[in-house]
Amino acid sequence: MRRKATMLVIFTVLCSTFIMAMLTMLLVLLGIMPTFFTAGLWGTVIFLCACSIIGGFFAALVTRLFVKPVDDLISATKKAADGDFSVRVRPQYAFEEISELAENFNNMMAELEGIELFRSGFINDFSHEFKTPLVSIRGFAKQLENDDISDEEKKLYAGIIVSECERLSNMSKNILLLSKLENQQYTAKKEVFSLDEQLRKSVLLFEHEIEAKNIELDIDLADCDYIGDEEIMSQIWINLLSNALKYTPDGGKIGVLLFIRAREICVRIKDTGIGIKKESLDRIFEKFYQEDPSHKASGNGLGLPLVKRIVEIVGGRISVESEAGKGTCVSVYLPREIEKK
Repeated sequence: MRRKATMLVIFTVLCSTFIMAMLTMLLVLLGIMPTFFTAGLWGTVIFLCACSIIGGFFAALVTRLFVKPVDDLISATKKAADGDFSVRVRPQYAFEEISELAENFNNMMAELEGIELFRSGFINDFSHEFKTPLVSIRGFAKQLENDDISDEEKKLYAGIIVSECERLSNMSKNILLLSKLENQQYTAKKEVFSLDEQLRKSVLLFEHEIEAKNIELDIDLADCDYIGDEEIMSQIWINLLSNALKYTPDGGKIGVLLFIRAREICVRIKDTGIGIKKESLDRIFEKFYQEDPSHKASGNGLGLPLVKRIVEIVGGRISVESEAGKGTCVSVYLPREIEKK
């Protein structure tokens, strides 16, 4: 492209010089311009220099208006092809068509950058969530290689391996399902399950973390049957409990409440953690947003956006009340019954 651009500049200079020479000769023949430019060697030199300067001006103009924007786009495209989706080009040029092309290119790069961030987060989450059961499977499989263990121990270890394999299978389905949520490819299932029992099981998943941080639990759950997708609903409580544990210091308190109103179910998860600043409350549901940079290693800012998306899909709503240094309360309101579409 640069070679072609150079050739275009040279061609523009030559054409401009030739046109200026022809125009000057015509003006001289018509008697409009004096003939001193054509008198002698110096007149010819001055004449050619003037034509070259004017030609160079037109060449620079063509380069700035056409060649430079196209060259910028080609360079940016090469960077994008190498995986640099942060590249952008200047969105305003002399030609409307090139400006529109540059603007569309920038929009495309912004979308690709978001997709790349989501993909990286997906891979990180996938790897992290799969690590624990895989380590467990490997450990008990090695135990089965030991000839000294009893038949009862073998049966126990084999049962744990099967259980962990089922856990991996369910986990992969949930992660892929969350990916579909972003692409609006999810169709909600309809089944009756105990919502209060699901909340208890979700709390038990964090038993080790709760004990390690000496967290005090306040659980008050009304008996409640819910019609919906049990698998996807569990992701709401897992994400909210994970956030509560992450931001609650040792010796803190977490409350899980479930109560029923006239036409909706309310689940509240409260903590005595670090809380959220008032100016950040409006941004917590944005993708990849994390108020506290010290916790970036333990999350990617996708938990709350995904929770909100799931709640919206089932026809519910979510609200957050928080105060910096005093804790956070997340309330999820669900319809008591989801009607078939």
